[in-house]
Amino acid sequence: MTTERPIDASASRLGQTVPAEAFSQEGLRRHLASTVVAGPTGSDPALALVGESLVHRLRPETPDSEPRRFEIGSLLGAGATGAVFSVVDRDLKREIAVKLLESDGAERSTDIDHFISEAQITASLEHPNVLPVHDISVTARGQVYFSMKRIEGESLGSAIALSTSTQRAPRIASFNALVGIVISIGHAIAFAHHRGIVHQDIKPDNIMLGDFGEILLVDWGSATRVGDPAAQLYGTPLYMSPEQARLERSDPLSDVYCLGATLFHALTLRCPTWSDDPDEFWVKKRAGVIDPPTAAERAALPAPLIDIALKALASDPKSRYPSVDALIEDLQRYQSGLAVSAHRDSVGERWARWYRNHRRALWAGTLIGAVIVTLVGLLYGERLKEIATWGEPVFAETFDDDRWQGEWRVLDGTFERRDGRMASTARGGAFAVLTRKFWGDTAVEYDGQILPGSNPCDISMIWMTDLDPANLDGTVMDRLTTYRVQVGMIDNSYSAITYGERVHLAYSDFRPQVGVTYRIRIEIVDNRLTLLVDGTRICEYVDPFPVTGGYIGLYGYYPGKAFDNVRVYSRGIPEKVAATAIGDSYMQNRLYAKAEEQYAKVAATHGGSEISNEALYKQGLARYRQGQHDEAFALWARLGTSHFAQTAGLHRLDRLFAEDRHEALLSAMERLYQNSRADTRVRITLQWSDYTRRLTARSLVGNLVESLTDYLAVRDRAFPHENTTDRSAAEALSVLGRFQEVLDRFPNQVAACANALAFLGREEEVLERFSRKFVHCEAALLSMGRMAELERQYPDDHYAQRKIARGEVEWAYAQHPGNEDAMIRAGRSDLLLSLPKPATRWHRHRALIFLGRTGELSEAEQQGDVRVLMAQGRGVEAHARYGSSFHHGMWPRHLLGLEDWMKGDRASAERHFGVPPGWEFHQSEFFMAHYVMVPFLRQLDGDRDAMARACAQFDRERRYVYQQQPWHCAQLLMGRMTEEQFLAQEYRIYAPANLQFCRAILFETAGRHAAALESYRSYLAFPAYLRSDTVDPVLERFVAWRMAECAKNP
Repeated sequence: MTTERPIDASASRLGQTVPAEAFSQEGLRRHLASTVVAGPTGSDPALALVGESLVHRLRPETPDSEPRRFEIGSLLGAGATGAVFSVVDRDLKREIAVKLLESDGAERSTDIDHFISEAQITASLEHPNVLPVHDISVTARGQVYFSMKRIEGESLGSAIALSTSTQRAPRIASFNALVGIVISIGHAIAFAHHRGIVHQDIKPDNIMLGDFGEILLVDWGSATRVGDPAAQLYGTPLYMSPEQARLERSDPLSDVYCLGATLFHALTLRCPTWSDDPDEFWVKKRAGVIDPPTAAERAALPAPLIDIALKALASDPKSRYPSVDALIEDLQRYQSGLAVSAHRDSVGERWARWYRNHRRALWAGTLIGAVIVTLVGLLYGERLKEIATWGEPVFAETFDDDRWQGEWRVLDGTFERRDGRMASTARGGAFAVLTRKFWGDTAVEYDGQILPGSNPCDISMIWMTDLDPANLDGTVMDRLTTYRVQVGMIDNSYSAITYGERVHLAYSDFRPQVGVTYRIRIEIVDNRLTLLVDGTRICEYVDPFPVTGGYIGLYGYYPGKAFDNVRVYSRGIPEKVAATAIGDSYMQNRLYAKAEEQYAKVAATHGGSEISNEALYKQGLARYRQGQHDEAFALWARLGTSHFAQTAGLHRLDRLFAEDRHEALLSAMERLYQNSRADTRVRITLQWSDYTRRLTARSLVGNLVESLTDYLAVRDRAFPHENTTDRSAAEALSVLGRFQEVLDRFPNQVAACANALAFLGREEEVLERFSRKFVHCEAALLSMGRMAELERQYPDDHYAQRKIARGEVEWAYAQHPGNEDAMIRAGRSDLLLSLPKPATRWHRHRALIFLGRTGELSEAEQQGDVRVLMAQGRGVEAHARYGSSFHHGMWPRHLLGLEDWMKGDRASAERHFGVPPGWEFHQSEFFMAHYVMVPFLRQLDGDRDAMARACAQFDRERRYVYQQQPWHCAQLLMGRMTEEQFLAQEYRIYAPANLQFCRAILFETAGRHAAALESYRSYLAFPAYLRSDTVDPVLERFVAWRMAECAKNP
């Protein structure tokens, strides 16, 4: 193990607290040069503290009575902006410490404000591990100071400096003692974070170790409040986080990093990042590069402690502990001899830990044979402990033969038995459900493997709380309440616990490797779902209500996801249940009135207790779910300061969202997050994700919700590193057109990044960046119209849709008569509407539009679908409702622009034709209107090069947008492609109709109006379902107008 780094001038400079402008070698030099001042001395008359002694006030006539209450002693320490003195308080006969704002004769008001803020923040943190502040005042000459407790002892920094590899200072002589120090400081930091305060400058020199066991975090002069827009960055270069060094911001996860750096230094006796070259030091610091433990250090130090420190020091905040509380929990588990989340034990380590915890009981036995059996069993990890806790499995499946099909139902995709395992064979998702319900606490274990040569993705489990085994089909996961415990979800981007398909409840960066068999365990205990992989907890979610009692499903995505050795353990329904259990059961079955009655009884019989508060909260929730919102909030007002009052506050957020009062909601959410417990904070972030997801969905089809920007701002201020919000945040950024931010900030959100590239017109990069992500590569190839390549790489998947895209409609319908899209394209919309099984909303509306029967829809349905409004000719209304829609905004704009052009209002038309930034590559019914119709209008108006300019841009940079359809039109219009070649394009469902449209444009341009009229007629002769995805009034109106004009000039 290495000894501590020698203290040289460079190390000393990097160990000082400095502001943001000094976060570089040159900045640090300038800052230190500008702050070299002579420290004051106790004899300086300017240090006369305000206060008359008690003796002098009571007996002023007493000879030699000292009028001053405080006697200034020695200088304890001095910095750039303040000095700390030892002071005797004559009235209370005690020694205190006084921190005085440094004076150069011209203090700035900002310095005074900052100094006062330090005192106020420290005083507000009444915690055993925060140095108490007694008073704040000014000296006789107007200098601000505050007094605080004086600690006799040394700093952790001094203890580290006195330690060597062979002998550590007494206060950190043992690793257990060091861990105790870090836990105590962690509690102080966690309390500060709870109060919305970030320290920014945790380091060994700011940790005081009193001579009588005191452990205190001092120097809160760098502290800032979470969300303060005027907050200034501070830090000590040797310990600050990479994001601080990059001048981004400080937040609670920055404090996690600083505490990890302190632990690392105390363990290894060296700082985690160092370079003798100052410029190289700052490069490493900003990149988050640490000097890893050497082999000697690892041999001399406890491996779990090293890994705890390294996890806290992760360069990416998302990979650190999610909170200081989580770091404390690992340290406490280490102290207790238990496994820690940051370290994966070897078999030997697990056995050694078990032996330490059970050696007395082990050697108390008299049967040596039993001892040997016990030791051998322990080589299998912690399975004995699990068996002892859960008993024998109540269900087991090994898939050794085909009898598994008697218990399991395959609801989606296909599986086959392969080498004694159940393996998925479907191109998409494959889902098999066990048709046996398990009651009470349940644990499920299985072996999961991504087979060699297959695309990485889900080896997951689905937990369904309400399932009718007699009514099973592939829509179960969409219809029912499902918790998805997903290992390797979204092309193996990450793992998570989700509710339904989209709501992320818990998140982990764990990604299973191809060819490795993992023992996956899911525990459902009361209201807690926990995912473990090979004995390590990956993520966990706590629900407000019990989620026990349900069905198990295994879910693999893509071929080659193998499952084996399924074991289900059940504790059943406990003999003693919670007082609220009956009410909980009524709530789960939506019998809210009965639930309310049961909760009221519990609240009345357990008055004043935590059980009473829980029952009172749930009684209010039962009222809330009956629509009695005011009555619910009146009940919740009786919760006082109970943490259930915080939970009740979440429902007030729901009401504000329902009322579209987003500004009030976000303000309340931010305040509630800052003042809530960790479990409530998790629920707040989940609600933020839900609200943001719904607003994003609303913006995709309707007008843009401007408050999405404010939602993202609150996330970035209050909980920027909560991984469960990443997906919703990335999707919101996309709908706001901030695509590059998606790519830069959320690289793990593969789906969002792939979409962002497509929306930027950069589909080819999807193939480069995500070559192993099957779904996104397939979508990119389809979007680029590269159908032959698509079928070569991904044969047989979505075959009917591909045949339709190639124009082989009748073949697709003949081979797939139940395919809704094939029925519509083959002109069988009436048949689709007559089927016993209702069509999807999208296909039902399309069928009615193509049949001209949109009047069968309700007015609400008509207004809720831009395609219906446009087909009905309600362009003005469509523009009012959808004119800023992410996908549909340009469609009604083109229609209104065309009408303005036909009236002669060119300026208004051009305003409508203008495409807002970031809109061009994700619009519906867009490319023929924008790339062909609009340039032709400009050409008719005298801009002879308009069409040539529009066509030329596709030669340079836009070949693959909109399935290459505009590129083919451009080649045809420029005379570079024959009509036969045009009709042979790979994505050719609309090619015959588009050919007639382009021919008409060419004929009109050449002055051949009769030929143009004929081509326009030929275009309209095609059924609407072979011209576009829906009835397009823009092109129909344009064609009707041009036909009339051509008829005037044959």
